[in-house]
Amino acid sequence: MASHFVSRHLIAGDFDSFALKKYGRVATLEGINATIAEYQNVTYFRLDGHYINASVLLSDLLAGNGMIHVIDKIMWHVGDYQETRSKSSLQVLFSQSRFKVFASLLQSSGIASELSGLGAQFTLLAPVNSAFKAIDNSTMRFLTDTDAVSIAVWEA
Repeated sequence: MASHFVSRHLIAGDFDSFALKKYGRVATLEGINATIAEYQNVTYFRLDGHYINASVLLSDLLAGNGMIHVIDKIMWHVGDYQETRSKSSLQVLFSQSRFKVFASLLQSSGIASELSGLGAQFTLLAPVNSAFKAIDNSTMRFLTDTDAVSIAVWEA
């Protein structure tokens, strides 16, 4: 079930906030269209057929393999995920082997511990391990801080 949840928060392509607002609509990897709108200088995401408007708290966070936009709500009714709703986003991420590379980078960067201490909701856009195969070796060395993390990344 976590894959359905995460797929609603992933968009194929590298879109900054300007491009998202320009297009106005994108499709998630789950195949659901999302509308992007701006009202009173706040950007909102809304999945078609859903009542949830997620406000963008932080936009255009550049990552090595794309762009991150931090939103204030999950794009799904949590009650529909009985098996994961009692776990934190990080617990769900770390329990899935297909996110091993991204999880290693979260831990080595210290961001995982920062997110754990937030005490607030956040959306995590987690690329699967195979997404990192498109990144060249020098970029991966740049993304990783220690030899141990590099080993974990390439063993995935």
